[in-house]
Amino acid sequence: PKMFNTTISWNASPYDYITSDGNGVVTPTNYGEMNISLSISNAVILYYTFSATLYSIPEERKTVYFSNAETGRYIDIEGPSTANDAIIQQWDYSTSSTRKWRVYYDDYSVGYIRLRSVYSTKYLAIDPNDNSIVEQTNASSDYSLWKIDLTITGNLILICKATEDNNMVLSVPLN
Repeated sequence: PKMFNTTISWNASPYDYITSDGNGVVTPTNYGEMNISLSISNAVILYYTFSATLYSIPEERKTVYFSNAETGRYIDIEGPSTANDAIIQQWDYSTSSTRKWRVYYDDYSVGYIRLRSVYSTKYLAIDPNDNSIVEQTNASSDYSLWKIDLTITGNLILICKATEDNNMVLSVPLN
């Protein structure tokens, strides 16, 4: 059936937390919880209604540090370097951007994340040639997808999608 005079409308609460560009792209304008509803209809039929609660978080709050539960040291870029395949190591805590990572959820691999260095803007990955932990520009492979799991001792572990069938978890050498 043809849809004549199709209308797309949206509503948000609080209303000033988002804006729309007229093409359906919604952009947060404030931080916090937002309720959004979307309706697609014509003069006769309501085709679809969608409601969601969204949370907008400031960029600086999306930055995380990962520390080894046994050593207390943090995932860090050796050098520091911005080169592809730079080695990832453990180092003492500091506020250096070489120890800060941003978490990105992967739209195509549900349950996995990508970790991007604040310092180099490259992604935490496994080198498929020798299984070393490195940073890489290419974030499209399973070698840069990670799953966070909980151990029976209450610690978090990072499991690489490309190697999870081999029961391999993130293991970063001491410097």
